Amino acid sequence: MSKRFVTVSLILCLCLVFGMLTSAVGSQITTQGLEKLQEIYENQSPSIKQYDIDAAKQKASAELTAAQKNFSVSVMEQKREIKLAQEKYQLQKDYYNLYQLIKAKEIAEINVDIAAMNLTAEIEKLSQGLGTEASVMSAKISKKQSEISLEDAILNVEKAETALKEKLGLDPESELSVEYALPSSVDIVTSYKQDDFVNSFLSNNIELATLKNDIKLQKEYIEKLEAVCEKDDPDLVNARRSLTLLEEQLKNTEKDYTAYAKGVYRDYMKVAELLKLQMEYKPLLDNKVLLLDKEYAQKKYSTLEYNQRKVSIMNEYRSFESAVINYLNAKAMLELVMKGIKI
Repeated sequence: MSKRFVTVSLILCLCLVFGMLTSAVGSQITTQGLEKLQEIYENQSPSIKQYDIDAAKQKASAELTAAQKNFSVSVMEQKREIKLAQEKYQLQKDYYNLYQLIKAKEIAEINVDIAAMNLTAEIEKLSQGLGTEASVMSAKISKKQSEISLEDAILNVEKAETALKEKLGLDPESELSVEYALPSSVDIVTSYKQDDFVNSFLSNNIELATLKNDIKLQKEYIEKLEAVCEKDDPDLVNARRSLTLLEEQLKNTEKDYTAYAKGVYRDYMKVAELLKLQMEYKPLLDNKVLLLDKEYAQKKYSTLEYNQRKVSIMNEYRSFESAVINYLNAKAMLELVMKGIKI
């Protein structure tokens, strides 16, 4: 074999080996490049990034809705107790209102008797030449007016009883066997402090608690959106706007509820002070009754005059009882408001 042939053969072999190596290296570079591109695409692709953002938004929204629902469920029993307390308070008012209507009917019945006796007396005077036709006619009108007043009083009692039966779920035609009376004694409490009372109402009120919870959850929702969204993202902008509205609503509600609680407190203190005065007057009123009965027994008054004086004292008693009822209702309302219950 010639030296030239060996040299050529060696060159060809080297070229072949180099070609094979080049082909292998080139294949390896191509594979690494594709993986790199895929990695870049996975991390930088706008569509994938948007999908991740949308998924994060949906998750945050779902978590917000779930948290709101959980809070709503957690306070359902509390809301039931609030509703029951509100209705019991209204039932108390209805009870005492019916009590007053019954007392008004009793006075109306006595007024009919008085008007009838007065008419009889005027007719007797006229027959004796001591009266006038005008006096008789005036007495007839008074009697008719008293009868109409009694009819109205009876109707008012019937309406109130029917409404009470309906509220209790009873048959309207059924007998309502209830004893209507006021407590034998009433303790007047005036030691409440306005600021403590208002703070108690605000801290226990379920509506304010719900608003505060909504604000807390909304802030958490915004934090989750901020972690994945641009500042001008529409969902983030709307979430912040909703937070602002919630905070404004809380501020206004707290302002309104503070004024409401102060009003309840002032009304309570007013009726408490008025009842104090009425209770100071009560012994004097009792003495009036004793004196009237004593003087009537001594024949100082006719039956007509006695009944007229008696009705006058009964009306004073009604004023005292109204003061008691107003206080009892105001105190019941005060105690509810202290628990955060708005009437």
